Amino acid sequence: MELDRYQKAYVPNKDHCLVQFGSPVPLTLVDLLCWRAVHQPGSLAYTFLIDGESEEINLTYAELNQRARAIGARLQRLGA
Repeated sequence: MELDRYQKAYVPNKDHCLVQFGSPVPLTLVDLLCWRAVHQPGSLAYTFLIDGESEEINLTYAELNQRARAIGARLQRLGA
């Protein structure tokens, strides 16, 4: 079965981010964000500019991961 092969090839690492078996490299953008939230939680991920120049909001990797997971959970509850 194709799913079994996928499940064997990709496993959660110690941070619960999905990686290819035997490789420390995150597989997806979600897994990369997870990795950075664990290893670089206070590092700046995004700075939103209100007019292209003035800083409005800064998000760290931990904050971005938390918000992204909340949105994902809400979408799952809605059946999206």
